[in-house]
Amino acid sequence: LAWNQAFDAIGYEGAIEARQATPEQSADNLATGRASIRWMTNAQAQFGAIGPSHVDPRSGEILDADIAIESLTVRGMRQLRSQFMLDDGGDESSTAEAHHEAGVCDHGVHAAEQLGTWLSLAEADRPIDPDSPEVQAFVLAYLKDVVMHEVGHALGLRHNFRASQWRSPAQLQDRELTTREGNSASVMDYAAVNLPPPGKTGGAPFQTTLGPYDFWAIEYGYGDLPESPAEAQRKLRDIARRSADPTWARALAYGSDEDEALGIDPQALTFDLGDDPIAFARNRFALAQDLIDRTSQRTPTPLDDVDRPRRALAHA
Repeated sequence: LAWNQAFDAIGYEGAIEARQATPEQSADNLATGRASIRWMTNAQAQFGAIGPSHVDPRSGEILDADIAIESLTVRGMRQLRSQFMLDDGGDESSTAEAHHEAGVCDHGVHAAEQLGTWLSLAEADRPIDPDSPEVQAFVLAYLKDVVMHEVGHALGLRHNFRASQWRSPAQLQDRELTTREGNSASVMDYAAVNLPPPGKTGGAPFQTTLGPYDFWAIEYGYGDLPESPAEAQRKLRDIARRSADPTWARALAYGSDEDEALGIDPQALTFDLGDDPIAFARNRFALAQDLIDRTSQRTPTPLDDVDRPRRALAHA
């Protein structure tokens, strides 16, 4: 429903509705004209979250979209490892060709890994109750980020890997600003979890609201156009030209899978955050060292699982 903010801005109030199915209802997920979000439980975590759709090639009209959220994603990542600075290790599945041809979206998997990073930091020197309000709020923010991203795909938006460079390091530590307006210019980026420096409080950890790029893309794709083809083209050009306006250039910067693949565009990156990559890297190194120090000083308790120290130090 967060996407309704963008539709409200172009005059379509309540464009998206969400209805909870009941066991008594029969829902055909293969039917066109019906979008669904399914919570899936597989024997092993496979994809995290995906947002595939079927499109009429003649018109571009989206006929059907079925988002799937995998229930084991978070558990699978906690059993493996997390990283403060993500490295795909040259996996071919991360290339633009794989993303484009197979419709791959790895956001859910990698966002779960970012979730695991925060959990390891939170429990480094104290037991942490998985049912505590702190953990529940964090997990719900992660799930909202993932669902918003996949719904964006269902609406026709592609990845935007430049959007995460919108904020300054100081802005990212502003809780009110990042909660209200987001950490990134778009929820369609793969943004790193927003972690404050050791010993400090910071901004919102995940993207739980739309960014300016998302409003812009929805206006271009769904806004009403004049009946005259010439006037319609003129209006679309005017919308598109905002990206060249210095006032909007940073907020509307765009780079998708082709730009990110193999480092072709150094500004189209996954799991970076902020407009100063050196400051981001320094903060990540400081967090990793802090995790090592606190883990080594912690006295185990009966509440600890045997994997906790190994898991924490493996990703530090």
